[in-house]
Amino acid sequence: MADRYNEWQLPSNQATYDKILKGSKDHPSGAVAEELIRGLAFKAAAKVEGHPDVQFGANDSAAGFTCLFNQCTKNKSMEEDLYKFYCSLWEEYLREVVAPSTSAPETNQEKLVELSIRYKQFMKLLKVWPGQIFKYLDRFFTPKRNLPTTKLVGYQRFREIIFSGKESGVKDAVLNLIYRDREGEPIDRDQLKTVIRIFVDCGLKQVPTKQSTASQTTSSPKEELSLEMYEQDFEVEFLAQTREYYQNKSGLWTQEDTFPDYMRKAEKLYEDERARRVDYLHESTEEKLLSAIDDELVGAHQTKLLNNPESGYVSLLNRFNVSNGADLDDLKRVYRLFKRLAETEDSGVIPMANQTRDFIQKVGLDIIHECECKVKLKDGEVNFDSRGRPDIEDNLDELISKLADRYRLYDMLVTEVFEKDVHFQKALKAGFDVVMNQEVTDKPEYTDPRGRVNQAKMQESAVLLADHISALLCKTGNDDEILPDIQTCVTLFTHLRQKDLYIMCHSTHLARRLLTRKTVNMDWEQQTVQWIRIHTGARMVSKMEVMLQDQQGMDDLSRMWQQAPESDQGNITVDGIGRIKMDMKVLRAGMWPSFDLAECAALRPHPAIAKCFNDYSEWYLATKPKSKLDPFWKLSNCELGLFFTGSRRLATMNVPQACIMLLFAEEPKRSFTVKQIKELVGYNASSVGSDIEKLFKNKARDKMLLRLHQADKKVRRLEDNDQITLNDRYRKGNSARIDLTSYDVKISASQKNDMLDEILKQRSDAIDSCIVRTMKRETKQTHQQLIGKVIRELQIIFPCPPEAITMRIETLSNGTHTEGVLLKKLNDEEYQYQPDGKQ
Repeated sequence: MADRYNEWQLPSNQATYDKILKGSKDHPSGAVAEELIRGLAFKAAAKVEGHPDVQFGANDSAAGFTCLFNQCTKNKSMEEDLYKFYCSLWEEYLREVVAPSTSAPETNQEKLVELSIRYKQFMKLLKVWPGQIFKYLDRFFTPKRNLPTTKLVGYQRFREIIFSGKESGVKDAVLNLIYRDREGEPIDRDQLKTVIRIFVDCGLKQVPTKQSTASQTTSSPKEELSLEMYEQDFEVEFLAQTREYYQNKSGLWTQEDTFPDYMRKAEKLYEDERARRVDYLHESTEEKLLSAIDDELVGAHQTKLLNNPESGYVSLLNRFNVSNGADLDDLKRVYRLFKRLAETEDSGVIPMANQTRDFIQKVGLDIIHECECKVKLKDGEVNFDSRGRPDIEDNLDELISKLADRYRLYDMLVTEVFEKDVHFQKALKAGFDVVMNQEVTDKPEYTDPRGRVNQAKMQESAVLLADHISALLCKTGNDDEILPDIQTCVTLFTHLRQKDLYIMCHSTHLARRLLTRKTVNMDWEQQTVQWIRIHTGARMVSKMEVMLQDQQGMDDLSRMWQQAPESDQGNITVDGIGRIKMDMKVLRAGMWPSFDLAECAALRPHPAIAKCFNDYSEWYLATKPKSKLDPFWKLSNCELGLFFTGSRRLATMNVPQACIMLLFAEEPKRSFTVKQIKELVGYNASSVGSDIEKLFKNKARDKMLLRLHQADKKVRRLEDNDQITLNDRYRKGNSARIDLTSYDVKISASQKNDMLDEILKQRSDAIDSCIVRTMKRETKQTHQQLIGKVIRELQIIFPCPPEAITMRIETLSNGTHTEGVLLKKLNDEEYQYQPDGKQ
């Protein structure tokens, strides 16, 4: 080979070389020209390989190009001969120079070192041979024949001679080094990158392109880098080796490591493989490589890892739950690794989301079981009091606050850990849908000492939630403390199936707060109603919005009334009792909850109180003559000045209670029987007894204004012949004001039963309205189509069973409805809307 490197120094070649440089028109023959070109080509190879004292300059490349140019322009048939000659040069150089040197090393490391060196020399030689000496062929010959360009010929020959014959050796050497790198042995990654790059570069292909000229359109070849060789000759086996490697490793690690430890190791290996791709693999391999790692390292063991009884996914959720969200790292890591897997029922994040849903349900049900009423056991037995009642453990007041706390925690889990993934959002919703629609034991079942079974009484979550939100709205504090809690509770409301029951309870609480509490935070009330409106629509909260508007109007009316000359500033002086101050409010009929107007309708008010009402009615009707005012005694409050307490006290109470107290105005030492009081005040006897009891029985001693003298002290209830007097043993408190207006933040059992009866009627009307709306819109519908549309529209408000809809359809179609026959039955399965309601 040394002779070929020196052929350019032969006298014959030197003579031809000098003639060409001098521009002689005496062109050499084809054989002489090939000898000169051959000599100059190998002189360039000697320069590239670093032979001492060899210089390849501009004159050399110009001489080679000019010699080839002269031969081709003198005789066009020489173009094909010189193209074949160029191909033979690569054959000779690669087979006799490069191939022996790359196959000589015994170790893989040495082989790749030599291959890397030779490839770099080959790349430099490509710049000289095709780029300088044989440039003419790419300009005028290869496009016409659609032949591979001179550069492409070089890559093709390198692949055929160096890689095809030695392919298994090179590939095996590369794969062996990658394996050693994974095992932690030091390797030269730059060198490995150079060798792997050969697989990419040698995939150079030629594709035809259209080239337009003024006279014609011709096809001209274009070089394009193809990854076909890289993928077929290297990537396929590399990925197979990767899968096998991690399949073997992961099998051992799942037996040795806990779930968190395994996931930490998997994430580190994942990042290591990503770094390997960046360091020496082609970018197109990254997705396939990481997918292979996901499948073998994580996907193949997902079920086993998640369901590990000692350290599985549920254990991580338990740690998160106990730490109140402090332990997030492991859960984030699990999500990052599992979200890359294909999503099926057994793969990806779907199994995680299902377990999250079940965990949320379990935690919520455990909280319900912990907080609901249950019989206390002492040494495994029930302990009864003297009346035969068992000791009860009742933590219902804490139930909603604990559920709201868990909701905030799991919402943070979905947002921060699971990046608001839709599967986990659905899991959170499904979990709390179950929890928030559980009936809670309000009174537990037990068997008393006489053997009588006392049945359990249940409470709806909607009622408990309304009670809790009402308690929050009654608190004092800044917005940042209270409003987030209310907002969370409103979010819990969205999980209720009986939203209409909650709306009714909330409306009742709202009315009580507005009418009985002296201070109401209107901003909080309006914000709460607005949040509910977002989830239910304006129709469901319209009455509450009217109540809030009425309350704001009441403030204006109160100021105007106080300034009116006939109002006496709302004060009336009564002999023997002093000043009476009335606070007047006007409620729009039909918008406020239907309180029992008949309960105190027969009340015989004290003349001073009646005068206050009459004066206000005359003043109000003078400005709004078309209005009608009916007194609502039970919800009306007045302020009395009391002197029998030793020093003057101002007591605020409702009008019926004030009428009872005013019986003692003229003769403070007088006593009345319960029966006499009932006859004098005139309203519902049971309500009178309740009001009397509130005036003599109170936890706060300064609110015990009356005294009971029982005829029979063995009787615990209030009897008609019991005597009632002013409390001559009154113990005054620190405050000069006494507030007897009661506001119960809980819905009582009787109120709830009344609400349920009202709701059943409203639901029936809502189903009728929805059926009619649907039929107006569609005109004709089959039975199943109509049921489906009604359920879809109403199920967000209350449970809507198909049987109930069927009953209402029959009522609307058989003529028993008050509006007549609104649905005409065309056949057994189809109905038509009847606008006039006639048969």
